[in-house]
Amino acid sequence: MHQIISKIQCNDVLSPIKMVMNGRRRLRTRRKRFRSMYRDIMYLALEACGRDNIDIGMDTARWLCGL
Repeated sequence: MHQIISKIQCNDVLSPIKMVMNGRRRLRTRRKRFRSMYRDIMYLALEACGRDNIDIGMDTARWLCGL
């Protein structure tokens, strides 16, 4: 997770997406359902950059209240 957060802090989002997808691929045999990729990456971006530093829309803000 620290590696993913450091990549996001360096404005590299593609690598973290690939890392999350590879992790899901390894777990696919044990688990059939996952949360959305958007949710995972948005959560990691908020952890990496802070909620105040990311401009999110009202719909996303309401959705994030559930995290």
